[in-house]
Amino acid sequence: MSQSQNTPQEIVYTDILLWHDWWNTIPQITTLAAGGNYKFTITPETNGQWCMSTIKRAWTTTVESKLVLEWEPVEFTINDAVPGTYAFVCNGMWMEQGKVIIEA
Repeated sequence: MSQSQNTPQEIVYTDILLWHDWWNTIPQITTLAAGGNYKFTITPETNGQWCMSTIKRAWTTTVESKLVLEWEPVEFTINDAVPGTYAFVCNGMWMEQGKVIIEA
């Protein structure tokens, strides 16, 4: 008798490519459909300045602040996206660097 193993399904992501000009993501607003799994790759054109030298997702409680360094992409994911508006912010004052709108 063989036992079946429960193996987790691999999540398939839709790649979202953004640029970062040291202050904002380009484009600054990205609109996507609900229910998707998205991987954001943000490529800085230059080093971030002041508090904008870091970027993180404002919609999660996990600590995942990442440095904004010239030509070093940073990645974030959204799994099973729920309708709403979400922001990428700096780590210091939570200044918005970009926005994601998930539509139903």
